[in-house]
This record gives sequence, C-alpha cells and structure tokens, in this order.
Amino acid sequence: MRRWWGALLAASAAAVACGSLTGADETPQPDDAGVDAVVPPPPPPPASRACPPAQIFCDVPPSDPHFDEIQRLADAAIIEGCDADLFCPEKDALRRDMYRWAVRSLYGDAFYFDSGGRFDDVGPNDPDFKYIEKAGETLTKGCSATSFCPNDAVSRISVAVVSHVIAHGPKLAPDAAGTSPYRDLPANATLANDIEESRLDGLIDGCDSTHYCPDDAGSRVVTAVAVGRARLLRDDGGL
Repeated sequence: MRRWWGALLAASAAAVACGSLTGADETPQPDDAGVDAVVPPPPPPPASRACPPAQIFCDVPPSDPHFDEIQRLADAAIIEGCDADLFCPEKDALRRDMYRWAVRSLYGDAFYFDSGGRFDDVGPNDPDFKYIEKAGETLTKGCSATSFCPNDAVSRISVAVVSHVIAHGPKLAPDAAGTSPYRDLPANATLANDIEESRLDGLIDGCDSTHYCPDDAGSRVVTAVAVGRARLLRDDGGL
C-alpha cells in the first residue's frame, strides 16, 4: 500500500512539473469572445467637386471672360482639362495640345490618317499619335525635318498660323501686315500676314496694343480660344 501511494505521489509531482495538471502555475488566458475586436475605420467618402455641377473646370469660373468659350469647347469634346476638374488656363499649351485640338476642330475624333509614322519622336503608342499624324498632313511640318517635339510649348506665332488655317483653309492670307499695329511682326511675310489676319478675324490678340510677342509661349486659354473662334468662323462660312 505504501509502495503504491508513493508511486502515485511521484507521478503527480512529475505531471505538475510538466504543466499537465490544470491549475498548476498556469497563467489564465483572456477569453477572446469577451474582448472587443479592433475594427478598421471606414474609407473616407470620395472628395466632392469644388465647383458647381454646371461648371466643367473649377479654375474657369463664370466670371472668367472666356468661360462660355471654354465650356462650349469642352462640351464639344474639342478640349480637355490638364487634370481632374482643372483646365490650367495660364499654363503653357504644348504642341501636342494645340494640334490635337486643331485636328478635332477640323475632323472630329474619327478620321482617316496615314499611320506610317512621319515623326521620329511620336510613335504609335503615343496617345496623340493619330492627331499628330493627321496634323502633319496639312497643319505642320514638325519642329524639324524628322521631329515633332510634342512636349515643347507652342509659340504664339504657331497659334496664329494654325487658327488661320482652321478658319480659312491652307490658303495664303491677304497682304494685311502693312497696316498692322504690331511692331514685332516676323520678317517672313506669310507669317506676318497670318498673324494680322488672325487679329482682324478676332482669333487672337497681341500681348499688348503694339506687340504680338510671336516667339512667346501660347497659354492653354489663348490657344483654346483661338482654335474655338476659328472653328466657329469656318462653320459660319470662313472657308
């Protein structure tokens, strides 16, 4: 009997040492069911537009003198913003911007074009490839014999020339440069006449009353307005 009881006591001691007996030096664990789970906060609601629904671009409000023209061009899918809800009117227009808008104003968004790739710096994967290829047919020879320079700022002289072509077609402007108020017209008579004709048509103004600033960059608003006015003039019989 003593031998059996001694064996039992020894077995119990070994079990306690191994932690196999409930209640012997066990640290009680919290009941998961009684602990509040950490719930992540819900995602923020989408940001609301900062401008009224009828205003397409937040940075061209109804008080802007070109509001109606910019709205009309955006509604006609001729122009687009520089970012969501913004037009960036005072930012320089890029060459790709002006020629994309010019081609849309002449041909819409569905047109035939030669996909051979006339400019080395505008490949088929460029989002403006079809517009630039089409522009190369009648509107521009590029910035060099083989390049288009799509991301260069467009010059004010190019704005005048292209808007004149949109309004009147690829024909020579009448010799009107001799009566121009601008003192900085280029020596090239054709370019000078295009600038003066664009002024007389009301397509684009000078940088001040006596200067055109032909080599300055054309802003997005100046370029878009010139393209839009030329389109209306053409539709009204400018051609």
